[in-house]
Amino acid sequence: MHRPRFYFLLLACSALLCLGARADNWTQVRSGHFVVNTDAGGDRGRQVALRFEQMRAVFGELILRSEVSLPVPLTIIAFRNSQEMQAHVPVYQGKAVDLNGFFLARPDRDFVVLDLSAGNSWQTVLHEYAHVLLDGNYPPTPLWFDEGFADYYSTINVLRDSVEIGKPPAGYLDVLRRAQWIPLAELLQVQPDSKTYNLRDRRSLFYAESWVVVHYLFDMQKLPAAGQYFGLVESQRVPVEEAVRQAFGVSPQQLEQQVKKYYQSPQAVYRTLKLPVDVTRMNTYTDDRIPPVDAEAMLADLDVHMQDHQQHGMQALESLLQQHPDNALALRSLGYAYLQKDDLDNAGEYFERAAKLNYADPWVHYYSAVLRHRSGEKLTPEELEASKSDLKDAIRLNPQFADAYNLLGLAYMQSGDLQLAVRNLTAAVQLSPRDESYRANLAQAYIFARQWDNATALLQNLAASKDPKIAEQANQQLQQMDQAQARERVQILGRSADDYTAPQWRPKTKPAAAAVPEVKRAAKPLLPREGPIHYIKGTLVAVDCAAAPAATLTVRSGGKTWKILTADYETMALIGADRFSCEWHDRKVAINYRAMGRDQGALVSMELQ
Repeated sequence: MHRPRFYFLLLACSALLCLGARADNWTQVRSGHFVVNTDAGGDRGRQVALRFEQMRAVFGELILRSEVSLPVPLTIIAFRNSQEMQAHVPVYQGKAVDLNGFFLARPDRDFVVLDLSAGNSWQTVLHEYAHVLLDGNYPPTPLWFDEGFADYYSTINVLRDSVEIGKPPAGYLDVLRRAQWIPLAELLQVQPDSKTYNLRDRRSLFYAESWVVVHYLFDMQKLPAAGQYFGLVESQRVPVEEAVRQAFGVSPQQLEQQVKKYYQSPQAVYRTLKLPVDVTRMNTYTDDRIPPVDAEAMLADLDVHMQDHQQHGMQALESLLQQHPDNALALRSLGYAYLQKDDLDNAGEYFERAAKLNYADPWVHYYSAVLRHRSGEKLTPEELEASKSDLKDAIRLNPQFADAYNLLGLAYMQSGDLQLAVRNLTAAVQLSPRDESYRANLAQAYIFARQWDNATALLQNLAASKDPKIAEQANQQLQQMDQAQARERVQILGRSADDYTAPQWRPKTKPAAAAVPEVKRAAKPLLPREGPIHYIKGTLVAVDCAAAPAATLTVRSGGKTWKILTADYETMALIGADRFSCEWHDRKVAINYRAMGRDQGALVSMELQ
């Protein structure tokens, strides 16, 4: 969401002094799965950590999962009162928005920010937190389920060792009593650009009715049927009405009547879930005092992740580093701010300094890899290996970091290690099953690895994406894959491509010519398949296909002429063109290869530029 520029509320003091006034009493509480930073003391911090552990346990029970993943790291900041939080809330029309808590989603991490003095700070936060949990643990589902589940989840009431779940959000019962309900068949097809979702009155009814349907699915133990329905409509593209019949065994109209009957019955109340004993034992949580300078850096890090406060956060970090030049958190945060501004030189300098001070920080490694890949230039073998090393460290320090797996998979794909590319991209998809860009990258790796069935399954689903760019890319990849498969079949059958341009049953129009002895294709040369991968960028001068399907590429780079060999140009990893041509010359290329001798190498992959 676009927000106007940050409004400076504290002009009377410097950024560092303003932060310093609030940075002398911060505590960090750690539980089994969460870290809470708070200035309200260790006991309050433990209560917040316990609440998140409870929410995580409830979510796992609701979706029938024993393990719950969080693909984007989460930072929790709990302020003791609204005055402390005021300088860090979103801004609208030049003024700080009056909030009791908010959720901030960013590619590198998510933030939960709470005002502990407010009694109703949890509902909005839990609604957005539910979306994050769905993203990391449940296949793609329609809009009504996402919003209905988030509302169902957001009103959880925590008791001593259990929770009450299913209470209606404020105003929903009035909306449902006063309005004529949206027909269920229509509700199930509402999209973000639908009038129902964007007109205020209809939107309120959409949320309230979606909450009722989700309430019914959970309380009547219909989630397995709902899962079957989602697979039919999201993956197999079965029409909604037919999918309802197959999954629930009734028509949409009959299902609607069942939901309404449930809503009007005594069954439609909240229920109580028992929590696991280990969740309730707060004595297993630890807390440590946060040094004031680290607390200042932590608050400034929140600011640089917000468009409204980014400049203010950078000023605070620069002031802090003038007095504490070796503060690793401030260095990493300022590097992130420069990375967001595409100032890669400054970003790289700060990340390098931060890594020397705290090598165990997963974000330093992750940001360093992002920095290399954002440069716009093809990475050298040395840079590629450095990125792999950083991403492996980021994953080792945070094993659920989906985007680190994604970038590592792309790095392996660039170096031609397709098995490792598929493995890491698969991990990214498993950790974040709704991220279509991860699935598109995995599909590309499958294509390069010639795993046609796996690629087809992914691409056919992505071709129906609501994101036009994703859909267009998927359709292009399907076409490219069909062409690549055709070339592979030609190679296997030993025929030229022209043999397949006409139906084989077409009768001959003239007598057949005398048989011509078959010319055997040259045997494929044995080229190295292991060893270090090197990179050159230059001009493809000529291609020699005399020993087809092998080919020798003459490449001029840096004043030298290279001979790059491929055993089979029909199956080589090629980027930037649908198929290889023996007629290419004077083309700009980037090539990965394995050394075979002086100025000679075995082709791993080639990109036309």
